[in-house]
Amino acid sequence: VTFATCILLGGKLTAGGVLSALATFRILQEPLRNFPDLVSTMAQTKVSIDRLSCFLLEEELQEDATIVLPQGISNIAIEIKDSEFSWDLSSARPTLSEINMKVEKGMRVAVCGTVGSGKSSFLSCILGEIPKLSGEVCLCT
Repeated sequence: VTFATCILLGGKLTAGGVLSALATFRILQEPLRNFPDLVSTMAQTKVSIDRLSCFLLEEELQEDATIVLPQGISNIAIEIKDSEFSWDLSSARPTLSEINMKVEKGMRVAVCGTVGSGKSSFLSCILGEIPKLSGEVCLCT
């Protein structure tokens, strides 16, 4: 197409010009073939940067969310007393309320429930990742 256009426009084709054009096309062939991958990678990079930015701008965890006791003080591994937790602090209704639980060392505990019943929020309250409204969470490491 390039050479036909050159002839139609009245240009003169020489061996040197044709070989130079073919060499240029060969050099440009690989970058043009990789261009769609570049666009895809740029889009993925933008998404990753946005996610990292959102994560880094999140509020810090409450320092008093859990009380960590040294090992050997008690035979209780996890104890939650009269606690309320909420992901949304402006909400009138807490995510988890009236939580009372005691797990002794060596006990095996299963957290079961239907989808949306609060299993992940319950585990997050033990880890201190959900804002605590009231109560006490004690962990003995």
